[in-house]
Amino acid sequence: MKRFSTIIALVIICMPAFSSGYKYLKVEVNRLSGSPTGDKMVSTSAITSESLYNNYSKMSGFSVGASYLLGYHIEVGAAFSHSNMKDWRGSSNSYFPGASSQINMLQVFGNINLPIFRYNVLNTISLYLGGSLSYGSVANSVYASFVKTENAYEFMKTSSAYLYKRNAGGAGLRFGANIDIPYYNLGVNIGKSFNINKVEKKGFIYDDAFSTSLWEVGVYFKLPKQSRRIIKSN
Repeated sequence: MKRFSTIIALVIICMPAFSSGYKYLKVEVNRLSGSPTGDKMVSTSAITSESLYNNYSKMSGFSVGASYLLGYHIEVGAAFSHSNMKDWRGSSNSYFPGASSQINMLQVFGNINLPIFRYNVLNTISLYLGGSLSYGSVANSVYASFVKTENAYEFMKTSSAYLYKRNAGGAGLRFGANIDIPYYNLGVNIGKSFNINKVEKKGFIYDDAFSTSLWEVGVYFKLPKQSRRIIKSN
């Protein structure tokens, strides 16, 4: 599945090289900040536990992506994101004290751009609304160990950190604004994303999903199709 997602992302990024219908390529770097937003408790048939992921109070990271504009309104692309969740604050504060999680995701996305001001195809102020699909992994560092009993895992405190890696995938909704800087092919992105991720459930971490709310603030560079032709001809 991860290999298939990587191939799809590479196809999306490279497609403009074989297409004549796009307006420009865009390379974008964003700073991510926010927090999980899901249920604080996790219940199974055997146990009720505090959630590992949804009790973090801080989440931050970055994303790097490339996209291209088809016509004047449709944008498609792919991105890699890395984020950290930390500062675990459960109601009892005893399940996963000092825990942290690292999330690496490969995303494919599509946006509908709605220009509210346009000087030319490379200089606009536009709003966007879109969706994304993602696949990757979550690595959890927890200061706790559990011993399996007859029906469940029994909690035991420890001072050593253990690393548990899980596969994850999900979908998201994103919206925001792109503000071009005239004559420099540069711009600023300010956006918001909401994501729901399914995560592989193993061992004593009972979470099988988590959701996040993230701000995206970054910069981008546009390479118009005409520039590619000039570069190619030289």
